[in-house]
Amino acid sequence: MLNSFEVRWIFQGKLPDNMLQWVETFAPEEQSIRTDYYFNKTENGTLGIKLREGSIQMKPLLKEVGHFTFNDHKAKIESYSKWSYLVQDNQEWSYMIEEPETWLPVTKSRLMNKYTLAGGYPDRVEMKDRVEQGCEMELSNISILNKDFWTLAFEAYGKEAEVNLQKTLRYVFETSELPQVLPFQNSFGYAQLIHDIQH
Repeated sequence: MLNSFEVRWIFQGKLPDNMLQWVETFAPEEQSIRTDYYFNKTENGTLGIKLREGSIQMKPLLKEVGHFTFNDHKAKIESYSKWSYLVQDNQEWSYMIEEPETWLPVTKSRLMNKYTLAGGYPDRVEMKDRVEQGCEMELSNISILNKDFWTLAFEAYGKEAEVNLQKTLRYVFETSELPQVLPFQNSFGYAQLIHDIQH
C-alpha cells in the first residue's frame, strides 16, 4: 500500500505547445506510451480501479485535505491510498481488456520528473531511483474514446508527503512561469474524469 498527497489538473484537448515548451525548462524524462484500463462502473469519482501492466490497482480518494494557491493557479490537495495486485492468469487479463464497456482504455504519453526531498528541498533524481521522501511531476497527453485530454500533476509520498508536495509545487512554479492559468474547476483526478465521461 502507498499513501500519497496529490494535485492534478485535467483539461480537454491536446497538450498545448506552450506547455511543452514550459516543461522543457525541467528537462523531463519521456516515458513509454502506456495504455491503462479503468473500471468505469463506479458510482462516483472517488475510487479509481485500473488494469496496468499485469496488475490491478485500486486507488480510493481518502479526503480533500486543503487547497493550493499560487498567483492565479488553484487546486485541491487530495489524499489517496493505492493497492496493487498481480494478475496471475494471462488469459484472464486478455478477457478483461476485451470488454471496453467495463474496462475503458486510457492511453497516456507522459513527461515526468522525480524529486527527492530527503534534504528538505526538491532535488532532481532519475525516475528509476527509489526515494523515501519524494514527489513526481507529470505532464501528459491522454486519449479516451477518441477524445484528447491533457494533465499536469504532482504526487508526493513519504512521512511528510503534504509538505513535500507544497515544496515541490512552489519550487516548480517559482522556477518557470506557467504559460496559462490552472483553475480550480480543472483540479480533479482520473477517477472523476472516467466517471464524468460515462455520465
